[in-house]
Formats: sequence, C-alpha cells, structure tokens
Amino acid sequence: MLVACTSLKAQEVAFELYPGWTWISYPSTDTIDFSRAFGSFTPAAGDYIKSQLGYAEYYDGYGWFGSMTTFLPCKGYMYKSNRIEPVMVIVNTPFSQQAVTTAEPTDVTVVSAVVGSNVTISEDNHIYTRGVCWGTEPMPDVDSSHTTDAIVTGSQTVTLDGLAPSTTYYVRAYVVTDYGLFYGEALSFTTESLPTYLVNVSSNPTQGGVVTGGGTYEQGQSCTVQATAKTGYTFTNWTKDGIQVSTEATYSFTVTEDVALVANFTNVSPTYVISVSANPINGGTVSGGGTYNYGNTCTLTATPATGYTFINWTKDDVVVSSNISFTFTVTEDAAYVANFSINSYEITATSNPIGAGTITGVGTYTYGASATLTATPDTGYIFTNWTKNGIQVSTEASYSFTVTENVTLVANFTAVPSTCTISVSANPSNGGTVSGGGTYNYGSTCTLTATPAIDYAFTSWKVNGNVVSSNAVYTFTVTSDRTLVANFYYVGGDDHTCVDLGLPSGTLWATCNVGADSPEEFGDYFAWGETQPKDTCDWDTYQFYNGNNLTKYTGDDGLVTLLPEDDAATANWGPNWRMPTRMECQELLAYTTVTWTTQNGVEGKLFTAQNGNSIFLPATGFLSGGSIYYIGSGGYCWSSSLYMDDPSFVWTILFGVDYYMVYCYGRAYGRSVRPVRSVQN
Repeated sequence: MLVACTSLKAQEVAFELYPGWTWISYPSTDTIDFSRAFGSFTPAAGDYIKSQLGYAEYYDGYGWFGSMTTFLPCKGYMYKSNRIEPVMVIVNTPFSQQAVTTAEPTDVTVVSAVVGSNVTISEDNHIYTRGVCWGTEPMPDVDSSHTTDAIVTGSQTVTLDGLAPSTTYYVRAYVVTDYGLFYGEALSFTTESLPTYLVNVSSNPTQGGVVTGGGTYEQGQSCTVQATAKTGYTFTNWTKDGIQVSTEATYSFTVTEDVALVANFTNVSPTYVISVSANPINGGTVSGGGTYNYGNTCTLTATPATGYTFINWTKDDVVVSSNISFTFTVTEDAAYVANFSINSYEITATSNPIGAGTITGVGTYTYGASATLTATPDTGYIFTNWTKNGIQVSTEASYSFTVTENVTLVANFTAVPSTCTISVSANPSNGGTVSGGGTYNYGSTCTLTATPAIDYAFTSWKVNGNVVSSNAVYTFTVTSDRTLVANFYYVGGDDHTCVDLGLPSGTLWATCNVGADSPEEFGDYFAWGETQPKDTCDWDTYQFYNGNNLTKYTGDDGLVTLLPEDDAATANWGPNWRMPTRMECQELLAYTTVTWTTQNGVEGKLFTAQNGNSIFLPATGFLSGGSIYYIGSGGYCWSSSLYMDDPSFVWTILFGVDYYMVYCYGRAYGRSVRPVRSVQN
C-alpha cells in the first residue's frame, strides 16, 4: 500500500513499514505533527513511534498519545507496525535522492574501469559512509560488491580492478546519512574483450600422426594440444620455429601470441626400395623411385620423350596403371616399368598438276626415321620443287628429311616450253656490243658474247642485278625466258678535272657532277646503286626492290658500300672515279668554309678550303617520281655508304640557303653524283 504524506518544504520520501519495528528518518528542517506528516496514511491501533527522547502510541479514533506528538528536525525514529503485511508509507523529507549521483564510468579496459559518485548534501546531515556498488545485475546495492570512500561531500572516483573481460557491469553511487541509505542512478559499462590468438598444429611427417587442440584462444587462456602417433610411428616432440618446447604428447601452455606447433613423429616401420625404369630406355624419363618406409605413399611419374607416347606402368610384366602418374602405398620392394611406344606418322605426297609426274617414297614412318621422296616428271614436264603448306622445302627431285610429324608434300612440275626468248643489252649502252640473244628451243645451248667499245672494259653478265658470269663469252642451257645485261666500265682517257682541297685523307673532288660539263650544270639524277639516269625515280622503278623487299645492299648481305659495278661515278667516268663515302662527305664539310652563293646565274654552295681552292655544288634539288623538287633552294649529293639502321636509306650531302649536313635519305629517288678520286689515281 502506497501512502502520501503532506509536503511542507521538501520532497516526499517512501519507506516500507514491515510488521514489527522499522527505522525511519525525518530529515526535515521544520517540526510537523505526526498526523500531518503521515497525511492520508491511517496507522493501526497499537502502532508505536519512539525516539531517544520519547514515544507515542496510536489509539484508533483518537490519534497519537504519548510523550511526543511531532517529528523534530533531523532526527531518527523507530516505528512499530501491528499490520500483518508490509505497507509503503510516503513521509515528507527535505533530503533529495538527487543529492547523490553516479558518475559516468570511464577508462574501461579488459579488467578495470574508473567509476565515481558525487554527494551534494550539507555537512550537517552527517554522512556515515559513501561509495559505489557494482555487479552484473541491473540494480546493484550495498549487499553487492561496493567501495567505502572518504566521508566527505563532492565528487570521488575509484578504479575497479579484477573485472571479467567482455562483461556488462552495473554501478550505483550510494550514501548513508542520518536519514538513511540513498542511491544514485544505475549506470552500465562493458569491459573490453581479451585479444585472441591462433594456435596452429601440424604433423611432421603428415602421415606420422594426428594432432588436436589447435584453434582460436583468448590471451592468457590455457591451451592443451595432443599428438597421437599412427601405426609405424612414435611421437618425438613438439617444436615451435624448429625449437623443441615439449617431449610430452600432451602439451599445455598459456596462450600469449599466435603460435605454430609441429608434432614430430619418427618412422619406426621397415624401409623398402622402389625402382623405376623406362622401356625402351630412350622412350622417356621416369621419376619417383627411391627408399620409402612401410605404409608411405609413393607417386611415380612417366614423361614421354619427343616422338613417343606413354602406354602403361607394369610390375613383373603385369599392368598396374595406365595413368602417367601412378600413386600407391609402399608395402614391399618393387620394380616398376614405364612402357612407351614410338609414334608413327604418315608421309603423303601429290603432284601438281595432277598427272605431271610420279612420286615414290610415301608411306608410314616411325618418329626420327629418314624418308626420301622422289619426283619423276612425265614427258613434257620438268620437276620444279617440293612444297609443304605452300612453302618451298627443296628444289631437288629426291628430297630426304627426318620424320617428326604427319607430312603432306606437293611435287610441283612445270610444262616444258617449246621455245624461250633470250634478251641481251649493254650497260652503259655505249660501253660495248652484245650478241647471242634470240629465240631458242627449250634445252638447247645459248652462247652470249660481250665486246667492249674503245676505252671500255667488260665486267660481268647480270640477271636481275645479280652476276651470273664474269666471262665475256657466257654459255648456258636454255630452260626459260631470260634477260641478261653485259656491264662495261670506262677505261680510256680521263678528261674529267678535280680539285685538291688539302683534305687530311688526300681525297680529290671533281669539279662537276656526273652528266655535267661545268660546275654550274646540274648533270644527271641517279637512284642509289643504279648506273644509268632515269626520267622517273621511285620505289616502283628501283632496280634493287622487288615490291616487298630489298634485293641487294639489304643490311644482311654484308654490303655496306657500293661495289664498283653499282657506282654511277665508276660506271660513267671510269675506274679512277667513285662516289664519296660518308666519312669523306663529313670531311668536306668539316675542313672547308661553306657559303651560299650564285655562280654564273646558278645558286648553290661554295666549299672553300684553307689552301684557297674550292668546289661549287649547284642546288639541283632531287627527282621523285617524274618531278624535280627544290631546284635553286636545296642540293643533294649521294655518298656510297648505306645507312645501317634502315638499309632503305643512304647517307647524303644535304644543303640549303642556311644549312648543310650529311643526312640520310631514301635510296630509290634521283639525286646528283659528285665523283671523287684518290691522289694516287
């Protein structure tokens, strides 16, 4: 039963009256009679109130009688109730429970926290004790764990130690005064969790035994690992990082870090030898043989050699596995054989065109065998070549090769022509005469004759720029149409003049270009490596280009400087003259003073040496296709040196109004040639 007392100047405080005597306090600052203090609460007949100074008894219908009838300020009383059940009585008191408050917990760790209280009542209220109480239940009281702090007002803190990790605690401040026991608000906090660590356990060797006890543990927790040896093994020890930590199969320790433990076992079973071999010996390689303990697992692997195929594993001539890798449990000494078979390949061939000839040698061959195929042309055909996948592999009618795969070859035949045309010409055209060209029957003999003109000498016969004979009289068997060129060079009187510029190399430079009669004349335009001038110069007309690749001076054929037979200066002026090298071009620019000038109405560069001599190079421009570019503003003179970083380019003297240099340009276009000669010539 809840009873409200009359409020004077303070708050109402509830007390539970039990049958018999109950302590109550009246911390009021005013005197109040019992009937007003209890308000609507009706005492039972025979109820008593007493203090150290007096007493009073309640008479039903009359009220309180005795030596006292009022509550005095700041005194304590005992109340005797004659009721059978406890009742709740609210008595007026000026003491506020807000006078004691619980401080918010701080500095919470795994096992501790800082808690506190604040008491704000007057010193006159006589604090008997104060502190905080705590526990894991929501409303701890002084019957729970509690502290006893200094008996003063104000704030105080205390550190709670020895708490359990990961646990929620409740804490309340309390104070005991003349007027009873009072609590602050109940607050909660949760301690931090302990760090966890991984205990990893393994067996060495893996098949030596079984280990248990690994897992995740909290810091400080006890861990027990257990090693159980398998049949044929005994437990040796536990190691950590290779260092022994225990010789007991059951090992207990306190976890403070991640740890990897290895249970080491010793094999006490007998050992057996597993031997392996290949059949045939060169059919492949085998691995996995060796000495094994009883019960161990053995894996044998067979690797066929090139041209062989793995068949099976046999033991005592009995097939035990068809897998290239064979795994089994060792129980005895044993010899295993990896069996291989050599591969067989089909060699086939056809004639092209069909019916043009016969082929022998086709069939089935084993890997590495030598096969020889022979093509025999029928009447009216000749053998041309053997091709594989469209690529020529031989020009011999009998073709031998080592068999490593299935192969299909084609024997190509060419119908025999009835007649062939042999065309001949001279280079230069005035260098001599040629005879012997004409129409010939296939297979007949042709003899060509080259006769040099006066002041010229024969050098060679060429087909497509390639020398086929150095004899003026050339005889060969006619098997196809051919175009041959007889090459001559000038050996007669030399009426070309040169200038000594006093260069370190002693090189003498001609006074005019090839095809010119004076320094100011432009002369002829030549593609590099060609000895005759042309009206059109480009890659489509270039002698040493077949539409896809360079055919001479390719960078891979070892030719980096023009041969005399391909030198326009030598071919047109005779063997005493040649085109300058790159180094000689650079020497000219380094040891002369170069100026842009006009000579006899022609613009160009004047190269003046320290000895006072000079040469004039006219601004001839260059020939591209059928047009000449940069006449009067730029000059280009070939050197005889290939540009090795890109053989389609050649080093060239290049100049304009404000510049001059040795640079590289495409060799298929027409440029001037200024010959040089050595002092001894």
